[in-house]
Amino acid sequence: MSNQPVRWEPQELIGILRFIKNHFNAWHKNKLDACNMAIQATSSSRDAKSVYSKVHNLLKPVRELLKTGKKSTNCTIVWENRTIHGLLREIIEQEKNYVQNQETNSHVSDGDVEMMIIDDVDDEVTTEETSMLFSTELVNSLYEKKIQEIEQNKSKLIETTATTNNAFKNSNIPSPYSIDIIDRSYFEKNRQASELRSELIKTIEIANKIYEKLKNFQ
Repeated sequence: MSNQPVRWEPQELIGILRFIKNHFNAWHKNKLDACNMAIQATSSSRDAKSVYSKVHNLLKPVRELLKTGKKSTNCTIVWENRTIHGLLREIIEQEKNYVQNQETNSHVSDGDVEMMIIDDVDDEVTTEETSMLFSTELVNSLYEKKIQEIEQNKSKLIETTATTNNAFKNSNIPSPYSIDIIDRSYFEKNRQASELRSELIKTIEIANKIYEKLKNFQ
């Protein structure tokens, strides 16, 4: 009996990833339990630890690409198989949305408490104490929103381009569209957004310092 590991086939990975995407709450709650559920649903012969390790290793380079714009040379199936790549992006997007929802709920709760306090304070005092020109938190929030929009648009464009390229290929016609061009273009968009955020934060910090000087001027 061979001790060689069984090769992961694309369709097997697609089945596992699609199950995780469709049952994200279970995946977020307990990853090993979700892997066992995926194994049962796809009739896989692997164990939960093996499935978790594989999914983790697939997600890692895509997260790195979204964070830095750099494409790892490892785990080539992530880049070669568009369905797998798309599913991984969707899972990562679900993770981001979950974190953002948790942060939003936390802010709402904090806001409720703050409003209760403000109601008991004189309006003039409240205005003076809370007045600020700009907040870097708002800048970071806007930046994250724009990056998310950029990545969503990039993912949709890649999927559309892949479909179009397949149609050209099936017709034996050279395709004029390149996934690499899309990657480079959206990497540049990410860089520009980061640059704008840095410039805006510096401007806000300078403006707030001047504001404080004026407020304390006697």
